[in-house]
Amino acid sequence: MLDSAGFEVLGEDECYELLAKTTLGRVGVTVDAMPAIFPICFALIDRQLVFSTGHGTKLTMALSAKVVAFEADWVADDRTTAWSVQGVGRSMLVEPGSDLETAAKLVVQALAPAPRPYMAKIRPTFISGRRLPPSASQVDMDREMDQHARSVLPFGQAIGLEGAPVGPARGSAL
Repeated sequence: MLDSAGFEVLGEDECYELLAKTTLGRVGVTVDAMPAIFPICFALIDRQLVFSTGHGTKLTMALSAKVVAFEADWVADDRTTAWSVQGVGRSMLVEPGSDLETAAKLVVQALAPAPRPYMAKIRPTFISGRRLPPSASQVDMDREMDQHARSVLPFGQAIGLEGAPVGPARGSAL
């Protein structure tokens, strides 16, 4: 089924299958009534997102069983397809010495240099996802837009993420 924007709506099982294929995501929390988003390296174990954490906001959320949001996504190198999975659940501390902690320590590799001695988990109570279906016409359209942008922009002009001019490129005379 496609949504109104042309994205394929993913079922729950497919969302979990996609989460199992990646290890980098984001967790969204509320800090003093303000939203905060943190990157996490996670593993999907028994339909729970498990990640390591040190002292700080994510540990505080896990210790207090706060409701958090999470998101993970992937984009093909040629930008012809992409997916995003998001959900909501309580963040909780993984019990030290539990089977889940043992399994998580074997597979979760944090990128941060600081020690991450605690393991937290999110068991989703809601999960959804969308995928941009592969499309040859999208690839052709992207190529045409890139060629057009190169032909109409002044020499040295940089292009932003959405294709809009953002000013002179570094080192240009403009």
